[in-house]
Amino acid sequence: MDSVAKTLGLQGKNAQEYTRLAYFFLQNGELEGAEGAAELAVALDKDDADAWVAIATARAKQKRYQDAVPAYLEALRRRPTDLASWTDLGEAYVYLMDFEHAAAALERALELDPQGQDPWGRRARAIVARVLKQLRK
Repeated sequence: MDSVAKTLGLQGKNAQEYTRLAYFFLQNGELEGAEGAAELAVALDKDDADAWVAIATARAKQKRYQDAVPAYLEALRRRPTDLASWTDLGEAYVYLMDFEHAAAALERALELDPQGQDPWGRRARAIVARVLKQLRK
């Protein structure tokens, strides 16, 4: 941990430093470390939307969708036009088989990218198509 902290230039109790560490862990597949670092960031700054996204992402990657949803909602409360978070939230709801909330989240993602020009907008469309295909079977 000391070498990672030194590499990232972590200096102390700064929420953004813990958020950067969380994303470093996410990129390296260290999901528990990512969640822990992001939780430290949130403890220091509850309005750090990136930290909330990191918590949600780490939980979702661990297939803990029920735990990921509240973190996505916290992130979206702080950054309501975050297309990636709306898409990921919708997918989490799909895995929870909560199709009403999934539809609402994915609809919001589609509203934010009506032409499907953003990769996250295209992903939202792919999730919708996948769910529709499954429902038609």
